[in-house]
Amino acid sequence: MSPEFLLIATIFLVAMTIAVPLTKKLGLGSVLGYLIAGLVLAPVFLALDVDVVNLQHAAEFGVVVMLFLVGLELEPRALWRLRAGILGLGGSQVLITTALIFGLLWAFSPWYWQTNLAIGLALALSSTAIALQTFGERGEMGTPAGRNGFSVLLFQDIAVIPILALVPLLAIEASHSAAYDDGHGGGHGDSHGDGHGTSLDLTAWMGWTPDWAEPFVILGAIIALLIAARYVMRPVLRYVAGSHVREIFVGFSIFLVIGSALLMNALGLSAALGAFLAGVMLADSEYRHEIEADLDPIKGLLLGVFFMTTGAALNIGYTFENIGLVLGLVVGLVALKGAVLWVLATIQGLPIGERLTFTVLLAQGGEFAFVLMLTYSGLGLLTPEQQTLVTAVVSLSMLATPLLLVLADKVIRPRLAAAGDGREMEVEDEGAPVIIAGFGRFGQIIGRVLLSQGIKATVLDHDPEHIDFVSRFGSKIFYGDATRLDLLESAGAANAKVLVIAIDDPKKSVLLAEEAKRHFPDLTILARARNRGHAYELLAAGVDDFWRETFDSSAMLAGRVLEALGTSPTKTKRVIKKFVEHDRKALHEAAEFVGDEEALRAIALRSREELESLMQSDLEDAEEGAKPA
Repeated sequence: MSPEFLLIATIFLVAMTIAVPLTKKLGLGSVLGYLIAGLVLAPVFLALDVDVVNLQHAAEFGVVVMLFLVGLELEPRALWRLRAGILGLGGSQVLITTALIFGLLWAFSPWYWQTNLAIGLALALSSTAIALQTFGERGEMGTPAGRNGFSVLLFQDIAVIPILALVPLLAIEASHSAAYDDGHGGGHGDSHGDGHGTSLDLTAWMGWTPDWAEPFVILGAIIALLIAARYVMRPVLRYVAGSHVREIFVGFSIFLVIGSALLMNALGLSAALGAFLAGVMLADSEYRHEIEADLDPIKGLLLGVFFMTTGAALNIGYTFENIGLVLGLVVGLVALKGAVLWVLATIQGLPIGERLTFTVLLAQGGEFAFVLMLTYSGLGLLTPEQQTLVTAVVSLSMLATPLLLVLADKVIRPRLAAAGDGREMEVEDEGAPVIIAGFGRFGQIIGRVLLSQGIKATVLDHDPEHIDFVSRFGSKIFYGDATRLDLLESAGAANAKVLVIAIDDPKKSVLLAEEAKRHFPDLTILARARNRGHAYELLAAGVDDFWRETFDSSAMLAGRVLEALGTSPTKTKRVIKKFVEHDRKALHEAAEFVGDEEALRAIALRSREELESLMQSDLEDAEEGAKPA
């Protein structure tokens, strides 16, 4: 291993360690931390003569791994259910955005129309890495914004295939135009080259394959991949897992990603698409979770390197020399794509808050634009200056996305919530003693129990799909953001006895608890807590009681384990009750000292000693009871 490689790896790891925790702490997200670290490192790499572009290509494997893991989350039936969003919403976004950018460039630039169309196609694509990473960090992949965003991103990734097929035709047309108009400012460089760099070309290996047969070869290869993933890989996975050697299983998991990506790349298609298809076909495999656990750290590290190289690849000198033009194009790109996305999201019926997230996270340029820029340049569609300009615009638009998201969350979203969505005024007070905020799986169970006892509940939820689903079964549920005071009043919070907070978003649940406690002090507030830290926040907000998702269900399961081992139900109930009461007492005590590390450490130590004493006492009682009389 060369000293140069060790030095570069060290620089990357140190920069990650410093920048990412800092931006996360500031609420700016990890992506911005990686991008800023890359910008700071750019002069260092220049001094060390490091080829950042080659590093970026290597780090693109992180995007491929990410799409493989996304595919693992989607069974084929789930993917089929998304077909309307993928084709309708995704297709509309790409076509409309491309047409608008092409039209503007054709009207205001002196470039060839082929160059304008190629740039329009590249800029229509968004950053899959940024959007999916951010949706995941915010826990919003299951929301309408997350689902529709994923549909658009998936269509964009698939669209890379026909774009790459179209590029050589545009290059031929551009070369013809150059022959007739040498003085035109188009991107007509060296028109030879295949635009695929070192990528393999399977159809070239099969020299005998006629042009008309190539689509059938590609289709056959995709079908072969799907069949192999379903009927060959599973027995092999079973065999590898049977070795009980984890590193072999990890190695085979990486092979699945590389092999599927290599096959698609050899066909001149998107490597990310191949990895995604392989993931989809293994989505219902019994080894899915093991593969996810093994590949997730690799994905995170490589995506971090990719974002850092994106920041480092920005030509700072050119950007500052043309700062007015570059910033103007960045603003124009984000505004144009944002307008298209907002209109499509409105037509799709997304709530206004979800619409905002959807728009902001998809309004930037994407990593596939860098790949297309290299292809365009190799085919002579772009001059070096045009490539540098477009790359700067895409990079800065990606860099701006986390900042725009903070602006949307801190400034725009509260104002939109105050203005209302129009649909949210449908709530009416029906005199129900219980209000349930959030009607996902957690809230539905509470609602079913109340219904079984003939107790009415007013239900609020901001997910249109939940509303449509529950309404089909005759339940009364209203669309609305429960954190809004006017909505709580309309739902009858002033006269209700209990408010159940079953919202999935921890921040919103704490905000709702604070609002309800402040304006309706007589209302009993019971909340769902994601974890211990969330429970501390809920207690500080004034909830009367809470239930932790994992702790309470784990305690119940622990009781079932004791019974399965022969412990009597009576004793099991006593042991679990004692354990739960002790933990809840410790949590309430610690909640008063959140932020005081020394006090929390002392409470944790004392709590552990008390629990050990309780368990020892139970053990002695059990031994005493087992002695013969």
